Amino acid sequence: PINPPTNKEDRYKRFYRLIQMMLADGIIGEKQDKLIHKFAIGLGYSEEKTDELYEKTIEFIKNKVDFEEAFEKINH
Repeated sequence: PINPPTNKEDRYKRFYRLIQMMLADGIIGEKQDKLIHKFAIGLGYSEEKTDELYEKTIEFIKNKVDFEEAFEKINH
């Protein structure tokens, strides 16, 4: 079980860091993709929100957008 933080920023930070780790080799495989979606649901994101958040976060990380800026962008 995942104990999701109640704070919106901390929740996204866990999600962001997980994707950052999975992108360490430059790619996310199918198994990793499924794991990230399960993790996001466990953190309390809806399936619809997960897809959008996932794509944006990958883009942020690949473009070297730091966490604080990424968090600000997804919340505005």
